Amino acid sequence: PHLPMNADLVVARYLSERAIESLPVVVAPPIVHGWFPAFREFPGTEVRDPDVFRAYVLEVARSMVRNGAQRIVLLNTGIARATGLPISIAARELRVETGIPVLVVSWDDLEDERSDALLEQTSGGHADEGETSIHLFLQPDLVSAELPSVAPNRETGPAGPGYRPGVIARDATDPGYLPEGYTGDPSLATAEKGEALLAIMTERWLEALRAFAESPIRR
Repeated sequence: PHLPMNADLVVARYLSERAIESLPVVVAPPIVHGWFPAFREFPGTEVRDPDVFRAYVLEVARSMVRNGAQRIVLLNTGIARATGLPISIAARELRVETGIPVLVVSWDDLEDERSDALLEQTSGGHADEGETSIHLFLQPDLVSAELPSVAPNRETGPAGPGYRPGVIARDATDPGYLPEGYTGDPSLATAEKGEALLAIMTERWLEALRAFAESPIRR
């Protein structure tokens, strides 16, 4: 309820601009529709079929290769085990098909223990203290003046091995029930925290790009 619909896109553009300032890279226009099953019960711009989204990403990357790209980076401002799944499949197909090195960088690749140390909330994940702080820094005029307080805890059960796909649900019978669609405590957000979080993300993003630039290419 407190953040604009463009949140992921604005972060992608910010990181792309930092790459352009720092490295000899070419940045393509962003793909602004993605596969977001966890948020399907909320208004948005989802490509519901992951195969359609995967094929879309793959065709864009193929076009870049046809026009001379020797390395491809796919920046995913969702998380690796959500929007990153079909993107990663497209990346693997492109690598096998063309021989071009491909790198997928997701939001969670750009966080580390410093990111956690900046936050006061006990848990988060979506439109929480961290993400709200980032947008208070990047686009404060589009963040609600009244930030919501801590979201109710969802039922998760004991932790264990394996991957459990999560969902933010409007169905009160679902353990992922969060009718407002946010987690954590956005009321703790500040622009200063957002600036610091973005500095960490930018550092790790440029580190990833510099390392990938040294990856060997097909002779």
